[in-house]
Amino acid sequence: MSIILAGLALSKASMSSRSKLVLGIGAQLLVLLAAPQIAAQMTQQAIMAMGNLFIFPQMFLSGIFFPIDSLPELVQPLASLLPLSFVANALREIASNGLSLLEILPELAGITVWLVGGFLLATRLFVWKEVAN
Repeated sequence: MSIILAGLALSKASMSSRSKLVLGIGAQLLVLLAAPQIAAQMTQQAIMAMGNLFIFPQMFLSGIFFPIDSLPELVQPLASLLPLSFVANALREIASNGLSLLEILPELAGITVWLVGGFLLATRLFVWKEVAN
């Protein structure tokens, strides 16, 4: 709730403040989505490998390096639904077009859906385990 209120307060703030808010939420989103994978793994090496399997493909499919429109048509719908796609589109709209947070509501809604889904999945799957003595 505090993030939403802060976002509304920053809707007319400077572009860098809005960018920092979206970047912060995006970073929290990626950490939250990695939590279920971390909960299922036993070693630090396995955790790092699972994190890379989740995050690395998003860098190329989310439109950060290449536009989603240049991807094969079969992949485009999937790529536009990735969590990093919503973050990248929001940052692009803020930085390039100077839009406020209220003007990028579809991207913020996508980020929110991923945050809530990741939180529910993480709380459902996380179990405390004794790994090393």
